Amino acid sequence: MPGSAHTDHFPAWEAQYLRARLGPVPLSSALPTWPVRFVLALVAVIVLAGPTPAHADGTYVVSQCRTPSGGSAGVNFTVDAWASSIDHAASTCPVGAYNLLMAPGVVHPKVDSMTARFYAPADTFITTYSLWRSVTVGAGSHYFFSVVELANEVENRVGPGCRGDSCRGLGTTSSPLSSSNLFVGRPATPIDAVGLYVSCGYSTADEPDCPAATPAISVNLYRADITLWDGSNPTFQSTPSGPLLSTTNTLTGPQQVSFQVADRGGGVALVGVEIDGNVVASGTFGDSSHSCAVPYTKPVPCPLTAGGTLTYDTSRIADGPHRLRVFVRDAAGNQTFWGPVTIKTYNTPPDMSCVPTPLAADGGSIRSVIVPTPTSSKAHPKGQPTLTMAYGRKAMIGGTLRDANGNQVPGASVCIASQDAGTSGPYTPITKVTTAANGTFSANLPTGASRSVIAIARVAGGAVVGTAKLRVQPRIVARPQRRTLRNGQLLVIDGRVSGGPIPQRGVALNLQAVRDGRWQGFADAFRTRPDGTFRFRYRFTRTLGVQRYRLRIRAYAQAGYPYQTGFSKALTIRVAGS
Repeated sequence: MPGSAHTDHFPAWEAQYLRARLGPVPLSSALPTWPVRFVLALVAVIVLAGPTPAHADGTYVVSQCRTPSGGSAGVNFTVDAWASSIDHAASTCPVGAYNLLMAPGVVHPKVDSMTARFYAPADTFITTYSLWRSVTVGAGSHYFFSVVELANEVENRVGPGCRGDSCRGLGTTSSPLSSSNLFVGRPATPIDAVGLYVSCGYSTADEPDCPAATPAISVNLYRADITLWDGSNPTFQSTPSGPLLSTTNTLTGPQQVSFQVADRGGGVALVGVEIDGNVVASGTFGDSSHSCAVPYTKPVPCPLTAGGTLTYDTSRIADGPHRLRVFVRDAAGNQTFWGPVTIKTYNTPPDMSCVPTPLAADGGSIRSVIVPTPTSSKAHPKGQPTLTMAYGRKAMIGGTLRDANGNQVPGASVCIASQDAGTSGPYTPITKVTTAANGTFSANLPTGASRSVIAIARVAGGAVVGTAKLRVQPRIVARPQRRTLRNGQLLVIDGRVSGGPIPQRGVALNLQAVRDGRWQGFADAFRTRPDGTFRFRYRFTRTLGVQRYRLRIRAYAQAGYPYQTGFSKALTIRVAGS
């Protein structure tokens, strides 16, 4: 599948951090370390799924004790190097605090210390943190507090410390989230852990034991927001699959895509489908602990591996081609895309209202007739199943829809369609009408050729159809250039046949004359031009005396011309013999 990948651009402090961890190394020895591992990992991802990683901020925040809105948050601090008989750690979060206490009224040896640390999970670093804490310490004692940062197994005390012989405490217990309790840490290079350190003195050889004091030292942590940097993009462990990704089939309705993804660091937060740049389906998968939602309260809030299926209803987008990608996003906002591929959708249901098949066995009936349009308010023409009329006259179709029991059906949709005589194939829809309260309907018909006209009502099991026929005679206009001639002169008649379509070869015509009281063919047949116009020529050579001829032009029914036989008006031509 198509795809590409972009190289990560690490922050400046990432390089500083690597130098701090690895120490000064020659360029030649540095090359095979993390850059090579990164490039190899990147190539592996490209080969697997053709992804396009999208680099976001790359950080996520973990709240401890309580969330920014005051909700419940756990405490993921690890306490070590403490004497449990005289030192205590307990949580009453979120209504209270996470408390570190060196018991009052007890002598604490000079080596007694306790550190509670929040460790960055594998493949992440701490970049900043905010601690809302208060410290209470016995006056004049050696009990001591400090925030500590751990980097590359080296721990440093940071920020304002507090020792009883010079400090009575930090912050206030009466207003846990006040600015006086806030300490913000911004390490110059990322760190592995941040902690709260309490002790008897500085743990140096010349420090005495700490005498019993009330209080000794008590530290309350009311809230912590710790920002973790996650530089690893999530990956597709296998190529996404499913019918939603088909590039050969036309997709209709709900379709699925299945996936298996993984991440290092904060975990897989979201898997989704993007169509034409818009996210159309997404979800969180494998989050059994329900921690994969902002605000995060666990160091690894989301599952490191996830698999599942997404379903998208393709009827929600327009029919036609679309560009689709599948993406996976981790807790830090890092994204990896698979694709794009081009899919094609078609969800518009076929319009069956004008389909006359199959016929419903017990669906009822339609009686249809063709009615000439009345020429006056007093005219009441009668409808007929088959009606013959001249081209250009207006007509309408009417009828009644009844159910299987013969009852009139009101409010039903009826499609009116037609098919020119002599043609085959589907009927052409003309209009749609709705039956009246008595089941009747009517619709005007456009002028045109001879045709079958059907009325279609769709019912359960198929269609009910009523058929009527309209037979149309072409209109023929004939104009002689002269109406009086002498024997030997040429009769020229110009004219036009109205009524299309006209065949390319023209409409075959002939001249008729009245003989013995009947119309009979006269002279040779001829054809119109493709536009329906014609010119007929005939030279009189056998006329004796003075004769009056009654003539007309006939267009007879013929293949390729969907009209009945039609005639022009009679012409009277006077010819004087020699």
